[in-house]
Amino acid sequence: MALLVEPAAGDLYLLRDLIWCGLCAVPLVTVQIRPSGTRYYGCPNRPCPRPLVPAEVTEQRAWHRFSFRYDALAHGVPRDRRQAVLGQVLKRVLVGANTTALAFEWRD
Repeated sequence: MALLVEPAAGDLYLLRDLIWCGLCAVPLVTVQIRPSGTRYYGCPNRPCPRPLVPAEVTEQRAWHRFSFRYDALAHGVPRDRRQAVLGQVLKRVLVGANTTALAFEWRD
C-alpha cells in the first residue's frame, strides 16, 4: 500500500491548510491510499496517537457546519470553489482525540 502525501493534479482536499491536530497543535497533512484512492488527513508528528482522519466525512461535516452558519454565502457554491470560500471565513478546524470531535475557529 503506497501513500501519496500531495495530490499530483488539482486539490482534492477541501480542508488543506485548515485542519489541525488538536493534540499536537500542528496542521494535518494530506494522505491518499493507493490504489483505492481513499483520502485522509494525518498528523505529521509520528508519536501522535491519532488515527488517520477520513477526509470525505470530515469535509462533509465541515461544509455542513459552514452552511448552517453562513447559509446565504454557502448557497450555490460549486464544489471546486468551496476550499476558497472556507479559507475566507474559517481560521482552522481542530480534530480532537476522537476523529469525530471537531472544533471550528471562525475568522469573525
